[in-house]
Amino acid sequence: MSFSDEIYEGKKQSQSDKHKLTGKYDMAMLREIAKIEENAVEELVELYKVESEDDLPFDFDIHELMDIDRPKRRSFLEERLKDCPSSAEGFMEKYLEKIKTMNPRLS
Repeated sequence: MSFSDEIYEGKKQSQSDKHKLTGKYDMAMLREIAKIEENAVEELVELYKVESEDDLPFDFDIHELMDIDRPKRRSFLEERLKDCPSSAEGFMEKYLEKIKTMNPRLS
């Protein structure tokens, strides 16, 4: 019997039920999110011209960004990056697009 054929509370398990059982993201998605966050932090270190992520003026948390309503994400990033000594427009575009295309349910 496959996972999709298992019975959950007396009914066939739906995609929604599987999602509830496995948490918000599956392991592949978690790895993808972690890699995107790692790359974003590396780019922020370059944009801010600092030695390490510990020297950044804020902690970049991609989960926090993903949890924000899509229309508000840009303004959230703009506020965070307002004191960046380099242009952060490309950074914002890149990571807003990555979140949008990474998984339709997150955008």
